[in-house]
Amino acid sequence: MATNLQPLVDHVNYFRNESMTTGQLIQSASNLLHEFKRRLAALMDNAGIELTPTQYKVLMTIDRLAPCTAQTLSATLNRDKARVTRLLQDLLTLQVVARQPHPVDKRSQLLTLTEQGHASLAQVRALESELFDQMCAGVTAAERAKTLKVLQHLIANLQD
Repeated sequence: MATNLQPLVDHVNYFRNESMTTGQLIQSASNLLHEFKRRLAALMDNAGIELTPTQYKVLMTIDRLAPCTAQTLSATLNRDKARVTRLLQDLLTLQVVARQPHPVDKRSQLLTLTEQGHASLAQVRALESELFDQMCAGVTAAERAKTLKVLQHLIANLQD
């Protein structure tokens, strides 16, 4: 699949420019995230995977926390419960997530991935890995590590 990755490379290169303005940094980070999600969605669609990138993120989180409640999921994703409930309903309809009664709290239900959920997660992870490799073409491991460290520092600075 031949694609023009120059816009993504340009965004990564912004991190090397010490005279970057605040607007450039925020816009570049936003553009990178948007482009990555757009391309991942296209890859998923081409592969016949009936998930959105947001649903994929929810599946990854459920897989990591399983079994978990919708409340835990909402807090982990930093999304309001109504949004998470809508996402979960879609995932339940797609039969990639299952609910079961909570053994202690009868008001709650535990969420886990179904076999189909695990299969879908594996398919999207493979596509995501392929896309990540394309995005990082020409970027050294040291540059990726430095970028990650800087981004984590910036995020930490903004968290309460």
